[in-house]
Amino acid sequence: MKKEFYQRIIDRKLCLEGQSFLDIGTGTGVLPRNMYQYGAKYSCFIYGMAAF
Repeated sequence: MKKEFYQRIIDRKLCLEGQSFLDIGTGTGVLPRNMYQYGAKYSCFIYGMAAF
């Protein structure tokens, strides 16, 4: 994903320190892995073994 995508998330004041997020269908965890630096806490959920 491009840097602009993550900046748009930050501009909307999402995924910031003190916030918690549930990433449903996280797959490889791209969003949490790239956004952790902004301080939000993530819980990730993958449904079914097809993701592996």
